[in-house]
Amino acid sequence: MVAPFRYHFPHRGESGFTLIEMLVVLAVFGMLSLVLWSGLGAGVRGWSTGERLAADTREMRGMETILRAEIERAEKAGRGEGVFQGRPDVVAFVAWMPEAAGYHSAVRVGIGVDKRGVLVVRWVPTVRTGCQPEAGPPRQEDLARGVQRIRFSYYGTTGGTSEWVERWDRRELPLLVRVQIVFADTRRSWPDIVIRPILAGEAE
Repeated sequence: MVAPFRYHFPHRGESGFTLIEMLVVLAVFGMLSLVLWSGLGAGVRGWSTGERLAADTREMRGMETILRAEIERAEKAGRGEGVFQGRPDVVAFVAWMPEAAGYHSAVRVGIGVDKRGVLVVRWVPTVRTGCQPEAGPPRQEDLARGVQRIRFSYYGTTGGTSEWVERWDRRELPLLVRVQIVFADTRRSWPDIVIRPILAGEAE
């Protein structure tokens, strides 16, 4: 008599991970977590650095824009006012301030670095022909912080020779004004700014 066919399923053990295997897995996960968090931290630091550099660039571009706008509008010497006065660390001159219908307010402008290490531009109304001074105290605008020093130099012609000089105290305007700015933080820098007053070189 033939015995009936019976299929025997193999025995399934109940064995799990050993302690050593679990320790290896935990070590691998720990290393992966360390790598991921390190990469995330580097990304955040890089993003913060990029944001700081972008903010610095915006500040310095705004600084250069204002410096150009003021020095380009410098006026020639006239009645009742001083000449363009330039020293290595500060410059003062008369300029026209923009208003809704054009340039109507003449102001005396001074540009330099104050004791806080801030590059500032100050202005106060001045009397010009056909122009009355406005009421109010002198005004000031901060252009850049953390400035260690500023250096102005002036290009013009004297006795038939054109050259850069450190001081300017003449009736005529300098042909060019160069502005060099050094920041206390050596990681910050900005190229020299060379500005031409619009009225420079015009006949009296």
